[in-house]
Amino acid sequence: MFGRLLFLRLRSADLAIREGRLDDAHRIVSSPEVRAHKRGEALMGELAEKLIGRAREHFAEERFAEALRDLDKAEQAGVKLERVVELRGHVEAVAQEVERSSESQRQRIEQAKQRVAAGSLVGGRQLLAEAGDNVQAKELAVEIRRREERAEQGFAQVEEMIRQKQMAAAVERFGRVKPLHPSAERCRAVEGELCGHFVGEAMSALVSGRINRAREELDMLGELGMSDASRRDAEEMVRLAVEASRLFDEQDVDGARRALLRLQSLGSKLGRVGKFAWVKTAIAQLGNVDDLLTELHGGPLGEHAKRSMRGRPNRAARGKRVAGREKVLDETLPTRRRGGKASDLPAGLMLLVDGGGSYLLLRGERNGIGRAMTDRPAEIPIQADLSEKHAEIARVDEDYFVFTTREMEVDGKPSQHQLLRDGARVVLARNARFTFRLPHPQSASGVLEMSGSTKMPQDVRTVVLFSRTVMMGFGKHVHIKCNGASQDLVLFEREGGLWIRPQRSGGVDTEALPVRVGEQMEFFGVSFVIQPWDTSVQGPAFS
Repeated sequence: MFGRLLFLRLRSADLAIREGRLDDAHRIVSSPEVRAHKRGEALMGELAEKLIGRAREHFAEERFAEALRDLDKAEQAGVKLERVVELRGHVEAVAQEVERSSESQRQRIEQAKQRVAAGSLVGGRQLLAEAGDNVQAKELAVEIRRREERAEQGFAQVEEMIRQKQMAAAVERFGRVKPLHPSAERCRAVEGELCGHFVGEAMSALVSGRINRAREELDMLGELGMSDASRRDAEEMVRLAVEASRLFDEQDVDGARRALLRLQSLGSKLGRVGKFAWVKTAIAQLGNVDDLLTELHGGPLGEHAKRSMRGRPNRAARGKRVAGREKVLDETLPTRRRGGKASDLPAGLMLLVDGGGSYLLLRGERNGIGRAMTDRPAEIPIQADLSEKHAEIARVDEDYFVFTTREMEVDGKPSQHQLLRDGARVVLARNARFTFRLPHPQSASGVLEMSGSTKMPQDVRTVVLFSRTVMMGFGKHVHIKCNGASQDLVLFEREGGLWIRPQRSGGVDTEALPVRVGEQMEFFGVSFVIQPWDTSVQGPAFS
């Protein structure tokens, strides 16, 4: 009876193999009774051959898990082991490569989402082109098209409001539409038109002496046109006029006159001096008032003033102090004011430049270098076979030092503590190499340029060790490459925040603008966004 049952099981296994029911056949031939039979041994060989063939089909279709399961079953048959081992090696190698590629693709899609959320649709589309073709990429591409369409419709509505002279409503509507696609040519054109209108109205009001009206017109713009030179000039002229009015109200005749003289000087530079007749008249009148007050103070009416002013600084001394304050340039120079507001900025910042790549800005004076895939990554995480904190770079005054208790080479020589000079090549591990640079002679900020085989999270290729100022632009002297910049820019800290201004020769630059973290910004041909550096967003694990 048992022999008949064994015969039936052998026959069932043979039939399952012929019909392609390999999993059923494997279940039958796996029993010890069938394996011990001569016919069962032959069936195991046939089954192994079929399983290897099916595994190849799964492999070709990139169904790696299914292919490996079939190879495990074929291996259990105990035959054709060399072929099973060889094929498994191929499957596992390709599966790992596909997984790394998929992780890189997911990372690029995530970065594209961040660009789109920040308003850089062009940058998002460029990253999607590198991410390949998958469902998420297609969905994000659709979202980009929708945002572009909504932005175009919104810009058209704003243009119609401008034609109908509904300027306040146009500004309000544009403020909601601009974040959809701030880098669009149409966006810049509409913003320029709005800015031109309100600046023109403000200057007309200022020419006629309506200072408060001029300030109200500029306030209507809100955050629009902050990089527009005409708006900055108009705001400075209105500010000086308001300051002169305030000082006159406080009976500081000399201070009001100096403010108007600066307004007149600025108007002269801008070719508007002839239009401000009231400024010239007021300067003359204030000069006469000052002369009259001086004459009165020297007469009998000044006797009480002389007694009450004993022990106090005289007008000449007060004037010297005011002049001294005018020489304080902290508000326009790229340095942090002593005793000023403590910075709210994160220690690490990610700078994304449209068409220029990703940069990590580190504000601390000591920064660790270590393995990326860890619960406590170092300030400079690298996807390589490093310890959690493999080395440190420290800035001491104007010098940089690198030191470690582990293996390290600097310019081809073993070292554990080394002063870094411009061009120094540092090797921490096979895939952890960088070159140290000091690009600008007037900036203490250093740069770590990662080698081609050295990978960091979020596709960072350059680390900037931020010290007071960072140069942006083109050429070898900049820390951050921006080939589209119309001129070099200076990024700096002031009053607890980031600011940017053009780098000009001669005089003190007052064209600085605040840089808000997480907000897309365009300045002199450079489109960029600065975000907090998130060490939890990592790249693929080291292998």
